[in-house]
Amino acid sequence: LVPVLETARTAKDMMALPPSRVAAIAIIHAIVWFSAVLGSAVSFVIIPTRTSSTLCISNSKHRRQPSVPRASSSLPDYGTTSVEIDEHRLAKIDKWRRKDLDGKSLVDQTMLELENDADFQRTSERIATVGEKQMSIEERTKRRRALDSLGVPSFTEFLVDNGAADAPVLYRRDPEVLQLNIGLYCNQACGHCHVESSPLRTKEMMTAEVASKCIELLKKSPTIHTLDITGGAPELNDSF
Repeated sequence: LVPVLETARTAKDMMALPPSRVAAIAIIHAIVWFSAVLGSAVSFVIIPTRTSSTLCISNSKHRRQPSVPRASSSLPDYGTTSVEIDEHRLAKIDKWRRKDLDGKSLVDQTMLELENDADFQRTSERIATVGEKQMSIEERTKRRRALDSLGVPSFTEFLVDNGAADAPVLYRRDPEVLQLNIGLYCNQACGHCHVESSPLRTKEMMTAEVASKCIELLKKSPTIHTLDITGGAPELNDSF
């Protein structure tokens, strides 16, 4: 509406405006009048100035917020979050809990996605043809060639280039981090997963016996300050 309104401080100014502009201003004033008559909660104020006239919309109780989309059930805070970051307060956790997912699993959905995934189907066919061992060898060769094309040296070459002997000897130090991969079973099958975890990896899981040995190792290693548990989805292992 701002481009429609022109300078209109005096009757002379109004007379100087084109008829179409005057008609537009009259229509806006009529809308304002009817809004007041109908008891609208929003008040419209036309403020004429020498350079331009501005239609200001204000509320008698609250400062006007920018127009935002109405929140949806799937995104409960979308369109309602204030830009005043310092005024934000965290809501209770129950507000965001997806109770409709309680007791349900992603496994069925993931299995369906795998059936429709072209890359996964090609990999499965390749494994059936040459076997997992040959697939691992091929993958290792491809990875090394990719690193060579980028000029990335091997680990031994890196040690030599950084001042180690021609035949560097590695000395074991006291361990500080214990990393445990307790199984490749996962309720998802992410394309970026470097161990290719999925709901299909049901047999490659750490046993209770091995888990007990890990606990024993941890007790006897006082220098270890960090325990890193990974998978797969660790919480889906019975020994987690």
